[in-house]
Amino acid sequence: MSKPWSCFGYPLSIFFIVVNEFCERFSYYGMRAILILYFTNFIGWDDNLSTAIYHTFVALCYLTPILGALIADSWLGKFK
Repeated sequence: MSKPWSCFGYPLSIFFIVVNEFCERFSYYGMRAILILYFTNFIGWDDNLSTAIYHTFVALCYLTPILGALIADSWLGKFK
């Protein structure tokens, strides 16, 4: 018998974590797929600038969580 607040035998919070992760990945990869097309076709930037901005976006998506972790652990963390 499952608990009233469970999803497939796991706590309900696990369901929300998985759905949140799916939404994050859907948003990120969806943005990556159309970003160059938006820059070149709608804004009118050339291919070189569009590619540079695209790669900056991808790099920032990977680097800002590291910066956030450093800030959270060193300045805002509960062990300060």
